[in-house]
Amino acid sequence: MFSQTPAPTYTLVKHLNQMLTPYVPSRYSLQSSVEFLEAIKDTPGTRIIASLNMESPFTNVPVDETIDIILEHVYRSQLTETLNIPEASLCMLLELNRQKDGMAMGSPLGVLFANFHVGTMEKSVFTRMQQPRRYIRYIDDIFKLTQRMR
Repeated sequence: MFSQTPAPTYTLVKHLNQMLTPYVPSRYSLQSSVEFLEAIKDTPGTRIIASLNMESPFTNVPVDETIDIILEHVYRSQLTETLNIPEASLCMLLELNRQKDGMAMGSPLGVLFANFHVGTMEKSVFTRMQQPRRYIRYIDDIFKLTQRMR
């Protein structure tokens, strides 16, 4: 692994990350580990907290599918305002930072792509099944609150 900071596209990708972050599906996503601690501090003793971890979400994210998800959220969602960038141009800019499979480690878009992809999967899953009592995620760490089995 090497630093992405000196890469020619780093500044552009960092700016894209800032522009696109408001579009990330974030119903279950936290912004920091401090938010997680706040979310669980008043957990009743009759609950069990399960911790799950996704394996390599940055290098395993399906890039083409995630770019389609991003474009859908930015240009076709009625919940968000469209960016003042042509869709084809944004698509091309997003593809600049890709590697053969997944996103490069250290890229400012790594977390963004992972959050877009996982956030979209969560939304899809929880519309088809009962949502756990509490489900929260910080990037690739998932915490689920369940009833204690008797």
